Amino acid sequence: MKYDKVKEHIGRELYSTIIGGHDVNILATILLDKCLSGRPKKAHSYETFKEYADFAWEVVQNWDIRCIGRLREIFPNYFPKTLQKGKLVAEYDDNGDWCLFVDKTI
Repeated sequence: MKYDKVKEHIGRELYSTIIGGHDVNILATILLDKCLSGRPKKAHSYETFKEYADFAWEVVQNWDIRCIGRLREIFPNYFPKTLQKGKLVAEYDDNGDWCLFVDKTI
């Protein structure tokens, strides 16, 4: 699967989760960050969720392919199902685009 498509999929899933406030760990992170930054009043507002969702999107879209395994460790459920388990392998396709697949020989 093309790496750009993988990043788009992960980013979209993560963005939706943050905007919808559906992940307790993400909500806790937002709350702690807002409290520690001295801005706790809007810790649970749409603007805050959008701010974090936009930031998460940007981070995922700029993720280095050499560290893709770490991204899967952090957000395993956001990966496409075909890439959730097994050893990830990255290589160029015929067009020079990065692609990811799971090595099934191991």
